[in-house]
Amino acid sequence: MGRCVTLWHVNKTSPSVAIRKAVGGDAEALSALAIRTFTDAFGASNNPADVALYLDTHYRVEAIARDLADVSIVTLLAGDAPFAGFAQLKPSDAGGFDAAGFGVQRPAKLSRLYVDEPWHGRGVAPQLLGALEDAARASECDAMWLTVWEHNARAIAFYSKCGFKVCGKTDFLLGTDPQRDFVMAIRLAT
Repeated sequence: MGRCVTLWHVNKTSPSVAIRKAVGGDAEALSALAIRTFTDAFGASNNPADVALYLDTHYRVEAIARDLADVSIVTLLAGDAPFAGFAQLKPSDAGGFDAAGFGVQRPAKLSRLYVDEPWHGRGVAPQLLGALEDAARASECDAMWLTVWEHNARAIAFYSKCGFKVCGKTDFLLGTDPQRDFVMAIRLAT
């Protein structure tokens, strides 16, 4: 498992949750979770119209179903419905990440990692991250990278604790609002 999972296992008070690969039949429940967790994370800090536009484009059931049907995307679910969280690993498209400059050849993109509020602080995020690291290694990737909103201090602190380093910045369009994200990456031990 990944470094962050190892750190998490030291905390014996947090039970582990089952993690499994999402399937097509999970699209509706996953869409509801994705909309709820994204809104919880970003709704209060952004224009509601921009959040609604982003959710309609990326998290409606049809968009989630397309992701689940794409064999190149790994989508993981934590817990039983209603799910505690989800995470997604995509083939790297390099959008903002300089793999060569980071000293890696085959990065994978951690596209999404969200945990429902009742599960915050209970070890779900580290478990999902560890499972994504395992999936990336199984695909012979030597790094994982992600983008995180520059104002999302909680997520930045979590990824930093798990070994990710800020290695750049990129633009992110939330609805019609151009925002700045940090690019963070971690080398994966083989």
